[in-house]
Amino acid sequence: SHTATGQYIRATGYSSTVRWWEKKRDDSDSERSTGSAKAKRAKKAQDEVAARKPRQVAIRGYWAQFVQGGSTYYFNIRSGQTVWDRPGEFEEPERL
Repeated sequence: SHTATGQYIRATGYSSTVRWWEKKRDDSDSERSTGSAKAKRAKKAQDEVAARKPRQVAIRGYWAQFVQGGSTYYFNIRSGQTVWDRPGEFEEPERL
């Protein structure tokens, strides 16, 4: 027997050759809101991780300036020394 669209209905009771476990599910409103909540949580977690990592903001000579959690520190890439106060070599030359 056939449906109105011409599909043949098998004796097994279904008209599709696609198995139910292979079908893609349509997004419902509740799934979309859950998905956006997951995306917001993931974004917040990424922002928190980024806030904990030091961020390099400048480099002059052998000194690199980093900001982490609102604090600024300086790292000498040649000697490996880290200081909280701006080193003399890091100062910008005066412009005339």
